[in-house]
Amino acid sequence: MLYAETLIGRDTISTMPLKTMEGFLDHGVTSQSLAADVEGAGQILSTPKDLGIDLASVAAALVVEGIEKFCGAAGTLFDAIARTCREIHGRTERADEAKPLLCGAGHQRAQFIELVWSRAAVR
Repeated sequence: MLYAETLIGRDTISTMPLKTMEGFLDHGVTSQSLAADVEGAGQILSTPKDLGIDLASVAAALVVEGIEKFCGAAGTLFDAIARTCREIHGRTERADEAKPLLCGAGHQRAQFIELVWSRAAVR
């Protein structure tokens, strides 16, 4: 629960495994925990720098990895939708068009990553 409870705040979205969500719904506590100890969080975030770790580079790599994983899952979803469209309607045009818009290859994916990273709070 510590993971879920410490990431609650305004304008945030958290993803978690179903078991974690069920546990949180059963006995988790909601509060504005992200804003609870900003000074303490700042001290914690200074630790990697003191150890020679470039936190901005780590965060950038995690953004790219997260987008890649999301695109993989979205691709699987789009493929399932296309299969269902083919089974029901005998065609997949619309489902096939949606996939590259969200998780296109090459420069489209790079632009998507840049867009997400440009709006990220951690730099």
